[in-house]
Amino acid sequence: MDSNLTAADKCLFILSNTNDGEKLSPRHLTLIQLVVNNLANEAGLNELQRVYEMVNNNNYTDWFYGIENLKKDHQGYIYWRNKYIEHFSYKDDYEGERLAAEKLASRCKHLESIGVEIDIDSVVFRWEEYESIQSTVN
Repeated sequence: MDSNLTAADKCLFILSNTNDGEKLSPRHLTLIQLVVNNLANEAGLNELQRVYEMVNNNNYTDWFYGIENLKKDHQGYIYWRNKYIEHFSYKDDYEGERLAAEKLASRCKHLESIGVEIDIDSVVFRWEEYESIQSTVN
């Protein structure tokens, strides 16, 4: 793609290559809206460039709160390695949401270390059965 594209052109490219934004994280879809409405600041435009490059290189990923393997979709579903594990929405409580995301990731890492399949049952509903089991892997 031409490196002289306008911000709006980059937004159109990103949207057309992410199933009209369905494959974007909620924060990146919001960024697209800000850019199109001329409300993005310099940091936002820099992030748009980063997203554009990832999409252009077919390697777009946006980890939820920067936690590798954890993603959140537009409806609030949380995924670990693309497996559904939880659903939540913290309206304007970013710290609470971040802490909950870190807790989920910690649970998933523990479950993986003891060989338990990751799903909403093991991560949420039956967590107490697994939390005290020690990993045999060093």
